[in-house]
Amino acid sequence: MAKYIYFYDRNEVLLDRYPAGISRILGRNLGDNIQFVFLYSERLIKGGTPQKLPENSIVIYQPFLKLDYLDKLTKQYPPAAFINIALRIPDVLLIGYFNRLYVPTYMVQHGLFVKYLTRIPFIKHISSKFVKFQKYFIYSLSISKMIGKPFFKTLKELYACYIKGSKKFRELETIKDSDLLSSKVFSFDTSWDSYYIDNYSYRKSQLIYFGNPDYTLIKECLANPVQDAICYICQSLVEDGRYLKKDFLAFLNGMKKNLKGKKVYLKLHPRSDVELYRGLEDDNFVLTNAFENCDTYLGHYSSLLEISNQLDRNVILWNLQGHEIPISYEKYGDLTTNNWGEVDNFLKNKKTSDFKIKEKVQEFLDMPLEPLDMIAERVRNDLNL
Repeated sequence: MAKYIYFYDRNEVLLDRYPAGISRILGRNLGDNIQFVFLYSERLIKGGTPQKLPENSIVIYQPFLKLDYLDKLTKQYPPAAFINIALRIPDVLLIGYFNRLYVPTYMVQHGLFVKYLTRIPFIKHISSKFVKFQKYFIYSLSISKMIGKPFFKTLKELYACYIKGSKKFRELETIKDSDLLSSKVFSFDTSWDSYYIDNYSYRKSQLIYFGNPDYTLIKECLANPVQDAICYICQSLVEDGRYLKKDFLAFLNGMKKNLKGKKVYLKLHPRSDVELYRGLEDDNFVLTNAFENCDTYLGHYSSLLEISNQLDRNVILWNLQGHEIPISYEKYGDLTTNNWGEVDNFLKNKKTSDFKIKEKVQEFLDMPLEPLDMIAERVRNDLNL
């Protein structure tokens, strides 16, 4: 009888990243003994479907992950394990659900986390992202039903944690001791212990270290010569409801105007709405999915800026209006500003050679296994595959 391993990520593009890589490694030489069920609840592109999943995978787009639907699905495809990426509200719902089926649950870290990501005001959030708010409402209702707690109190506490940022997950009285955390966490390294332990009440014994998959971009990057260019690291700020579109377009137009004449790559995020950037394109402003080997990187608080810092490059952190850089990220920047004059002066005196790769990057390059291989190997051993 086949074993069904379930994966969840928010949309089809994200499923094609870590879940696709982990499942392909897991499925090697196992034939029909293992099958995969992939769930996603949003579409980045209208009608979009994942393109990189193993053949014969069961792929399900379900915009509202309700308990009765999950009951029918898991009855048809009995789960052997559940793997999700990050700890968003739908992730918490699914982790809690699969915990109640007594199967191993694994959460994979997917980026650098900050204590609180600034979001647009509540009313503007509802008006600009009504469908997302509707899902937040329904997920909160499902969680309250699953754990047998009052709905409005659950809704209020999840809002305080995930939208307002005024409470840590471990401080939510309504869902305390409700088995909503994964049995294991695949964490980048020991520097994240306090994050998972202090914010979520994980035990150190639950943390498994696998390295940062973003570091795999380094090998391709270093295979090319360093360019006298700027790489702007795009984030999904507008797409995720953290910044208003008109304000972000004002920043982009300002960047275009003030970096005129310079070579600029715009490294797209997997969830980037490409149309936001189309008006910037010309011979010097180039959209790319690659992590270009540049002497200077510009961004806000993307995990790729930590990599840029580890490569000893010039790193500029830009404070968006009303959306400042989290303090925990400032250590990665050589300049933190919202003044293009300061950027111009910085670029006139930037380092152009003798970049020294830091120890953390070298340790990664020397690792015997890639990060996703390490995850697959652990899951394979746990399930006796």
